[in-house]
Amino acid sequence: MDDSYRPVKLRKVVIGYPCNENTSNFRFDLSLNYKLSSIIQTYSENKPTLVFCSTRKGTQQAGSTLTKDARFVMNSEHRQRLQRCANSLHDSKLRELVMCGVAYHHAGLDSSDRKSIEAMFTKGELPVLFATSTLAMGVNLPAHLVIIKSTMQYVKGVFEEYAESQILQMTGRAGRPQFDDSATAVIMTKYSNKMKYEAIIGGTQNIESSLHKNLIEHLNAEIVLNTITDVSIALEWLKSTFLYIRILKNPTYYGIPEGLDMDILETKLQEMCVESLNTLRDHGLINMDEGFDLKPTDTGKLMARYCLAFESIKLFLGLQGNEDLNDLVNVVCQCKEFIDLKLRNNEKKVLNTLNKDKNRVTIRFPINGKIKTTEQKISCLLQATLGCLPINEFSLNQDVTKIFRSGQRVSKCLYEFCMLQNNYNLLMNALQLSKCFRSR
Repeated sequence: MDDSYRPVKLRKVVIGYPCNENTSNFRFDLSLNYKLSSIIQTYSENKPTLVFCSTRKGTQQAGSTLTKDARFVMNSEHRQRLQRCANSLHDSKLRELVMCGVAYHHAGLDSSDRKSIEAMFTKGELPVLFATSTLAMGVNLPAHLVIIKSTMQYVKGVFEEYAESQILQMTGRAGRPQFDDSATAVIMTKYSNKMKYEAIIGGTQNIESSLHKNLIEHLNAEIVLNTITDVSIALEWLKSTFLYIRILKNPTYYGIPEGLDMDILETKLQEMCVESLNTLRDHGLINMDEGFDLKPTDTGKLMARYCLAFESIKLFLGLQGNEDLNDLVNVVCQCKEFIDLKLRNNEKKVLNTLNKDKNRVTIRFPINGKIKTTEQKISCLLQATLGCLPINEFSLNQDVTKIFRSGQRVSKCLYEFCMLQNNYNLLMNALQLSKCFRSR
């Protein structure tokens, strides 16, 4: 569907800024803070503006920079309403910005603060709101003007570009059907990326398949469902997918040289399929006989039933049988199902206190040294929650919810996997861990 189906007509603008090769992504992102004032004055029409930033700290920095360049208080009555809102907030930095008609919103805020900010913005009392990109997937806060400040996000220690779906989701927040008949979305990016994002928001960017990234999991699931019973059917199944269509159209995106004959292209596709099937067989997830008939093993069935990633089931397959409860906790914390979680610098102090502190009760299995990795963070939060230790950080409590949502499924699969190993001690430890997840 194109934009003709939108209830509010959307104008899309991509602004490219020069960026030297020696300029880091972090410095470029900071430089965009000083461009926001002019963009808001040009496109907002004095209506609510929503600015998406890549990090929580970025929302605070951008908001503070904007208040130095502009004020968004309409009159004395508006100032009084902002004052009442600011008085109810717990975050001191947020209170200062609210008095200028600016606020920020992210998962690290106290829930009451977030609800107050959402209510004020919805009423139009807060002219400018800075938020992380996750807001586009959750709370419904449409605005007249949406600005995406930089198309790069910081993930697991490196900068990477937003996915196309994230860009479209964020720009889709522009437009309030009950108030506007038009809206504007502005993307701020490097000049070298300008044409790319014009193509994305213009609807001329091709959509590519992601099946090749998780082909092993999908093949295993189809074998368990008995949809695929031999190699030839697996190849036919693969030819029925969107991946096959896109490989024919754009083979280079999938690592296949361009200009190959159809026979060679299908051979490459066959190699991709057979390689994944051999990987499943080598790890004992399927059986393949001499006639190339395929049958799932009990472990393969567990992987499909609990929708576990191949990398996670490999961790289970690597168990030696002499692991204690601490070892199993560490195995679960390394599973790919927790890939969305990340360790933030402002969380380390709280986590290290939960890990080791002479003056209070700490976690059962302390981690050596300081908390440095996401896996250690997950282990610390898991043990702290099961040990009923208070976690005085709202964002960490949200992460706990995510951990237990996926962890219950992962631990149940681990328990059933251990049932197949005929090892009493391993099974008892896995059962204890699974019960802990379920009781939470």
